Amino acid sequence: HDGYMDELRYSKAARASAWRKATYYSSFDDLIIYNYSSDLTPPDEVNTLSVDSNGDGTTVALDWSGYDEDAAGDVSYYRIYVETSDFSAIPATEFATVSAGQFSYTADGLIKGETYFFAVVAVDHNGNAITEVTTSPASGIPTDIEPPEPVTNIQVDCTETVLTFTWDHSANSAGDLANYRVYFDGGLTGVTVDSTQNSYEATGLNPASGYEFMATAIDIDGNESMPVSTTGVTLLDNPANLTAASSYGSVVLNWSSVSSPELVKYYAVYMSQSPFTSVEGMTRTATAYGTFASIGGLSNDVTYYFAVTAVNLSDGEKKDVTTVLADSLPVTYVSGTISSNTTWTLAKSPYIITGDITVRHSDFMGSVATLTIDPGVEVRFEPGTGLYIG
Repeated sequence: HDGYMDELRYSKAARASAWRKATYYSSFDDLIIYNYSSDLTPPDEVNTLSVDSNGDGTTVALDWSGYDEDAAGDVSYYRIYVETSDFSAIPATEFATVSAGQFSYTADGLIKGETYFFAVVAVDHNGNAITEVTTSPASGIPTDIEPPEPVTNIQVDCTETVLTFTWDHSANSAGDLANYRVYFDGGLTGVTVDSTQNSYEATGLNPASGYEFMATAIDIDGNESMPVSTTGVTLLDNPANLTAASSYGSVVLNWSSVSSPELVKYYAVYMSQSPFTSVEGMTRTATAYGTFASIGGLSNDVTYYFAVTAVNLSDGEKKDVTTVLADSLPVTYVSGTISSNTTWTLAKSPYIITGDITVRHSDFMGSVATLTIDPGVEVRFEPGTGLYIG
């Protein structure tokens, strides 16, 4: 029988994936192919492994960047080993596997504070892998460095000398919230607040003053969240020197600025046809961002009472007020056709022309209309309007 065998000479890297092939032909023309694997050498040991134990306390990040797969041989994948005691012989069961070309892995589901030992073993396409490590496996202790989620939605309730801060609890997705810490008026050390509470009260404060407030969430490992802050403001005095000037169908109000205008969010204007000494339960009529307001749409010859409060940055205002009164001056709005004798009197002045006025001079019946305007009557024309004889 005739046959032949290829003789190959090749490097470690080539030998790992090459196959010898021998072909034998019998007298019965049977074809038999023999495959021999000549690679029993495992890839080089992974000796570039580093460990980062900082995370959420249940993970450890492994990295073996710098491991030379080309020099090591025909690497197919990596086995990850995670053990709770030191070892030199490779354990029977790996923790995970990753493909060649990947040089990092995060082991999860670990116990915070417990020591773990790690090894990464390269495996070639023939399944060859080292069975022992020549250096001690890398070790790490899962450590929690991640703070809880911050508090949200800080609200402030204020009086003249007390500020009460409330907030929505931290989401606490890790379930390790220990407490809250609040910082008031520039304090650096803060005050601890139980994790079941979400409020803090500061007393003995100065009226008409602003105070900085911050709140953080802290877990059982002392990790502190980013602070959430606001400015709490005690109640401001309501503005003084309130005056009301009557106009036609409106009243113009003026007042003096408060002593700390930077703490004013806006001024609230209240109005009633009856006297009042408190705005508790009332709905503001207008909002002003300066020291005046014009209130329109008022009824003729009606007495109105007005008050103005200073609403601070914490949405607080003093409810007790002193009112001023004013009568809106009468006004008469006119437009259209005058077809009968009409007199515009001083008692109904001014007359505001809101649309064209036509005084009927004659019609098919021969009738004539007369418009008489008494002395002293004020007539105002809105833009685009006029008085015509037709």
